[in-house]
Amino acid sequence: MTHGNRLKELLLTAYSDENLNPSTDGSHSIIFSRQRMEEQQNSVNVSEILLQGFTGGVGTIFIAVVLGIFILLTIIGNVFVIFAIATEKNLKGLANWLILSLAVADLMVATLVLPLRAYNEVNQQIWSLGPELRMMWT
Repeated sequence: MTHGNRLKELLLTAYSDENLNPSTDGSHSIIFSRQRMEEQQNSVNVSEILLQGFTGGVGTIFIAVVLGIFILLTIIGNVFVIFAIATEKNLKGLANWLILSLAVADLMVATLVLPLRAYNEVNQQIWSLGPELRMMWT
């Protein structure tokens, strides 16, 4: 028995007739059963479940505070890295130039992108800052 025939035989025994339908040219394709399709249609996004408890005043404030703290820590941490590399003579090596450029890029993300993303998240994906700013942000 050749390798190809043995592989087809293994595939046939591994999958039931319900899931494996041979085509006319002898190749095989796996087809999901009706039950699997229904399970996929009935599945729920985890973030939808988690955000149901956070809708309303207290949840929105909590999310806004957490995102604000995250943004501030990102800005402060990158400013410290930039300041340390700029002021210390023994940190002016070639490898630290890469770290400096990464810190500058991360600082730009933290100041330009993250606040708008946090605004969008707190307002539950409702954008009211105008279409021009939305086009620039996306």
